[in-house]
Amino acid sequence: MSATAAFQPHASLYANAHAHAPARAASAAAAATATAAASACASTHAIVLNWEDVLAPTTLLGQRVGLESSRQALQLAHAMLQQDVYLQQALAGIEEQAVQLLTTAAAIGPVLVVTDKSLKYMELTCAVFFPRLAAFLLQANMSSKMSLLSPALHRIQVVAAPRRFASAAERASWRASLVHNVCADLTARCSASASMSPPAFGVVAVSAADADAVTCVGVMQRCSPLALPKCVQVADPMSLSLEAFFAQLQTLQRYVCTAAAHAGAFSMHL
Repeated sequence: MSATAAFQPHASLYANAHAHAPARAASAAAAATATAAASACASTHAIVLNWEDVLAPTTLLGQRVGLESSRQALQLAHAMLQQDVYLQQALAGIEEQAVQLLTTAAAIGPVLVVTDKSLKYMELTCAVFFPRLAAFLLQANMSSKMSLLSPALHRIQVVAAPRRFASAAERASWRASLVHNVCADLTARCSASASMSPPAFGVVAVSAADADAVTCVGVMQRCSPLALPKCVQVADPMSLSLEAFFAQLQTLQRYVCTAAAHAGAFSMHL
């Protein structure tokens, strides 16, 4: 993958629309808050959000409706969803918070939504459980607002695993390559926009896996002395209820702004 590959549109249902945030007052307010935080921050940032157990409660859905990465399991999970009014309502609320989190993040810098599954599987899962989020990603992926220093919303892109990983080490290598490409892209953009010395840049990475923080910090430390890894590990997905996942998304909306404004690097549990 080239230095800019992570910021290119993918050949999928997300690659056919033109850009923007949903016309919702709450999302607009979230974007305004994040824009203010971003303008107050001297450095340039990208936001990396895992799909699994950060934006979508995939572990919870596995526990509740048996969601797995097969078409048959997805069809069965969909049938169970149709019979569970409480789950429908809970997922609608989670979906709204996920859209607001993405809107908040996109006001700060380019956003990567990273999934360990195939792009096709994520699309199908999103269409079944989070149709409004699917529509939002369809639009946001093709945003032409690419300048990192613009106060407008930036592009949100989905980056899927290229294949099923045979081991944790293979997955870690892919994640390392992804973070390296993001850093290379930010370094080039900062150098091009700086009149004198390039500014520091940060990557706010949110994941449920502790190994992802280790990978992010290691790669960024090797990439550039100006790189600021800002790694957040969310709560153990096995211990969360639907209500707790909803609250976690609300917390992340506030936290990505705080993380971007923070002057140093860090790694923490939420």
